[in-house]
Amino acid sequence: MTMLGQTSGGGSCVVDSTSTAYGTSFSFSGRSTLCTVKNGTYYDVDQGVVPDVILKDPAQFYNRTALATYLDTLK
Repeated sequence: MTMLGQTSGGGSCVVDSTSTAYGTSFSFSGRSTLCTVKNGTYYDVDQGVVPDVILKDPAQFYNRTALATYLDTLK
């Protein structure tokens, strides 16, 4: 899969969930850290995710014609 866009903001966390004795369930931010592995090195996701293809102009995000033309140049 190829990701397009700009580097994400990062800062996500694991979501934990539990329930009370009465059956009410809820979710909350967990204490675990999400990590990715790149070239054998672990990175936490607080750094954000860098896309495979960076789109520098936000106007390209929603302009299908410009986006298709740009993607054709990458082949």
